[in-house]
Amino acid sequence: VFSFRWCTLLFAQDMPLQDVVCLWDCFIADPLRFGFVGHVCLAALMLRREELLATKEQVALAALVRRLPHTVTGDLDGLLRRSW
Repeated sequence: VFSFRWCTLLFAQDMPLQDVVCLWDCFIADPLRFGFVGHVCLAALMLRREELLATKEQVALAALVRRLPHTVTGDLDGLLRRSW
């Protein structure tokens, strides 16, 4: 559900504008264009994999996934490296 929001809005509602512009630049520069969006979504989940797996309650898990783009903005370079 949340990755659908990330893909349709291209992270515009979930990240600071500076990070969104950087991501959009990568999306446009990639030869596969928006196929890269799915890779970024998966990379965001993988960066918080251990935390996601350790969460037992569904409500807490939903809150964690909802906040996920906000928590990876400090490591945008790491997110992009993992996406490639």
